[in-house]
Amino acid sequence: LLVLTGKAGIGKTAILSKIQNDLLEKETAYLSIKSDRFDINNKNELSSFFDVECILNSIKKLASKEKVIVLIDQLDALSLTMSSNKKVINIVLEFIEQLKPISNVKIIVSIREYDLKNDPLFKTLDDTNILHTQLLDYNYVSNKLKSFIKESTKLNNTLVELLRTPLHLSIFIELYPNDNSCISIKTLQDLYTKFWEQKVQDKSLNKDTRKNLRELLHSIVQKMDETKKIEVPKLSFEDDYEDEISLLLSKDVLKEENNKISFFHQTFYDYVFARGFVQKKMSLYNYILTTTQDLNIREQIKQIIQFIRGMDEVKYLQELGSIIYSDQIRFHIKLLLISYLG
Repeated sequence: LLVLTGKAGIGKTAILSKIQNDLLEKETAYLSIKSDRFDINNKNELSSFFDVECILNSIKKLASKEKVIVLIDQLDALSLTMSSNKKVINIVLEFIEQLKPISNVKIIVSIREYDLKNDPLFKTLDDTNILHTQLLDYNYVSNKLKSFIKESTKLNNTLVELLRTPLHLSIFIELYPNDNSCISIKTLQDLYTKFWEQKVQDKSLNKDTRKNLRELLHSIVQKMDETKKIEVPKLSFEDDYEDEISLLLSKDVLKEENNKISFFHQTFYDYVFARGFVQKKMSLYNYILTTTQDLNIREQIKQIIQFIRGMDEVKYLQELGSIIYSDQIRFHIKLLLISYLG
């Protein structure tokens, strides 16, 4: 078993995709599981998901003849999307344990670093071969930026550090040619605000279209939050927003697979969630109390508190105080905010 870990946006999925392509070229037998697309409710559905009578026996049979590679991407997504149903996570973890002793079977799993270290569910993975995906080299990113930014423009270290995450660099490179002010970006929220301005609130679109795009995205987020899924049926929104869905798909804001839509990356879902949350003037402290306070809400909380800080400093300080001094808030959330303050 090899565990590929790293922060969000570091490129874990891209690495597994490259491995899968290599296996395909070499005609090596493999089974690929995208955890954020994994929809099962019991052990029997694990096999039926792959359209076989018993997935474990099928792998054993194949492994008796040749090498088999099992790829499981975004294992943390199971905790993220099905936090109310721990059975699913346990089924997949048990499946991994059953695969480990089978001769000729190799397993590669990707998971976010924080979840691996702090979620008790994944403790069985934390004592195995772990490969930490590294940030891009600082000088590489700096030189990459200098290749298309005006020579007179001075790069700030905060921006370069942010863009050492491959996803962030990719988004920045797309946005900068249309808006030179992107050079002043300091945080992921700054980056996504520019992304929102260019992709969702594009001034070349008419006012009604921009309004519909906002409504659609917030409706998708609400549906995802209610169902605890990171993909939702396209049909749920198609009657009211067919053109808008097509537009966001063409702009790579949304993805579509098997008639379901999702955001291009989980961190943008967190951004849209936080944006809508603050606009409704809700209490972050009260919202946290309505959740299970699992690890998966950390990014949401971080985005929300950044929004509140920029809009209302008094409310920002009140929220911080309520959360940090409450005995009803879990320690990892308090630690997150203390780290943010630092």
